[in-house]
Amino acid sequence: MESKLAEVKKLRQEGDAAGALDVIEAARRESPDELALADLAAEIHLGAGELELAVRAYEGFLERNPSNPKALNNYACMLLEARRPKQAVENLLKAFELEESNVDIQCNLAQAFKDLGLIDEATKVCEKLLELNSNEPRPHYILELEIAESGWKPSATRFRVGKVIHLLRRNQPIWEGAAPVYASRIEELRPDRLIVSAPEVDDILVPFPAGSRIILGYKKKKSFWGCVVEVAETPEGGRQILLTRPRRMRKVQKRKHFRILWPGLLREATLKSVPEGHEKPDIDDDDVVEQDVSATGMSLLANAEVVKGSVFDLTLGSEDDELTCDGTVVRCKQISPGGFEIGLQFTGLSHEDQDRIAGFVFGKRLEKNM
Repeated sequence: MESKLAEVKKLRQEGDAAGALDVIEAARRESPDELALADLAAEIHLGAGELELAVRAYEGFLERNPSNPKALNNYACMLLEARRPKQAVENLLKAFELEESNVDIQCNLAQAFKDLGLIDEATKVCEKLLELNSNEPRPHYILELEIAESGWKPSATRFRVGKVIHLLRRNQPIWEGAAPVYASRIEELRPDRLIVSAPEVDDILVPFPAGSRIILGYKKKKSFWGCVVEVAETPEGGRQILLTRPRRMRKVQKRKHFRILWPGLLREATLKSVPEGHEKPDIDDDDVVEQDVSATGMSLLANAEVVKGSVFDLTLGSEDDELTCDGTVVRCKQISPGGFEIGLQFTGLSHEDQDRIAGFVFGKRLEKNM
């Protein structure tokens, strides 16, 4: 199976979606109970805007495996994309009975309730989640950006070309390699459209088909601003997404005494120094965002090129459990005009601090003095 999955990945990286689907179909005949194959087929069809085919990708699997909570969740996400919230609720309730602790299933259920017009039920699911984990971001976004939408007051958007922004799926499938947050960049501003770069994972475009509704946001140092927008167009084979341009943004407020953490580990990154003989680039701190994190380093997206050997001053964690350290630039790759991916290696960290970072990454909140 690993060789088949590797072949599918290679074909997708080459842009051969039809060839990838042929390999998946042949593999499914041999291994009909392999959920990863259904996930891949659904993801490819979703990227092509073939919503009904994305839905059907799970039906055969669920006929044989009706009690698989991840499959039920992912099937429901495709139903939500196809604007079939009633069926999505039915499947998400089954998934919730099987795996009550899964946050993605609960958030998708809240989203499905909201899309079905059952606002009280959606609110109850979100508030129950926040009682258990106040720093879980998606319930905050659903409550503040969608359920409370009628109470919005206009706010400045602060959009500009080159600004780093975040894209979140409203419906989160539990796919291998899927992320709750994708970093993007504003490429062009039009009166009715916001054109952003298409996120990639392993050189494969993340599917955001036309008609999908997604959460768009950006981070300031101590707050998050967001809104829900619709994908107007995803040009075939293109590296851009055309979004309906929002007229206003909303600041996600504190709820009770809880503070939303966005998007996760990085709180602040400031370029401290560059190697001798190089000019320090002009980097907007608000436009430096995390992309990937491990216990030994992280990658950032920034709006300027940074030479190898430069050092960032990093603040990680949360307000009540933060860690400061240096991050030395080990690579810098241009991924779009004015957009750069920067690889950092943490320096000067003790083993205890590395354990704390691992705790932040995996949500375990390890004690400072363990």
